[in-house]
Amino acid sequence: LSQLTGVLTAGTYYLTIEGLTSSDCGDYVLDIYKECVPDFTVTAPYISPIRNFCGESDDCDLQTGPEHIYEVIIPADGDYAISTCLLDDFDTWLGLGTDCCLADIAENDDSCGLQSTIIVSLVADTYYVTVEGIDTCGDYILEIWDTTTPDIAVCLTTDSWDAGTLNVSETNTMEDGDEISIENCGTFPFDLGLRFLAAIDTTTWDTIPWIPGNVISHIDTFIVMAQFTDLVTVPAAFNKPADLVIPSLKWSTATIYGPAGFNIPATEFDYLWLEFLSPAFSSTYDVPIQICILLRVRPHLP
Repeated sequence: LSQLTGVLTAGTYYLTIEGLTSSDCGDYVLDIYKECVPDFTVTAPYISPIRNFCGESDDCDLQTGPEHIYEVIIPADGDYAISTCLLDDFDTWLGLGTDCCLADIAENDDSCGLQSTIIVSLVADTYYVTVEGIDTCGDYILEIWDTTTPDIAVCLTTDSWDAGTLNVSETNTMEDGDEISIENCGTFPFDLGLRFLAAIDTTTWDTIPWIPGNVISHIDTFIVMAQFTDLVTVPAAFNKPADLVIPSLKWSTATIYGPAGFNIPATEFDYLWLEFLSPAFSSTYDVPIQICILLRVRPHLP
């Protein structure tokens, strides 16, 4: 048996099939196909950056037009979701197969608007996911995750701290007994994160223009810092910029909101400590102000 492989441009070619000698002849089957090469190799769980395959080659005949092919390593048996629902820039189609350019396991179109999701039980192995458009292309994000939901539960002793009445440029730090106790009362280890949400005048419940920053020299700018510890002891010092609570979400590490706050096992406690520095200049005076900080939790993955 013989096989030829090569890279060809669009055009007309001529293929000759002969026996090796004058006496070699018989039945044969000729198979001409485009070789499939994955564009990306990934391991679940996975979330792609924003990608776009407009203008790329059409290697599979599953749908019309170009596509991206993912070689996906599934590390453990389970129920998995494969989805483009996070970004809906165009009409996507998904195929899941045992080999490149196949959809012999599952396929889906339009399960969430124009986007697609496949939910399927898989054993640990390597699979191939094809992302195509339905007569179109555009930006997309591909997500692959195990749908087995870990039992995540958080128990707090309180959800607030009264920092008292402060003058401009005055600092108040939590003392013993002010700390917020955070217990992992689920069964799965988790990480903690923080972000600033809003400042509210509690006499009217309207938001005010206060924002957190690194310095208080700008009007309506305050500083709030946070640390997670595993001891009921006031931190020796808060550190900038690692401990600054800001409008974007920051996840705890050994050096960010540290030394604790991440990989908290079931039944274990961490403690949240806060320090607040009021603005040097403020457009809002003599009213009670509530600073809202969002505490986020995510499963801790190895």
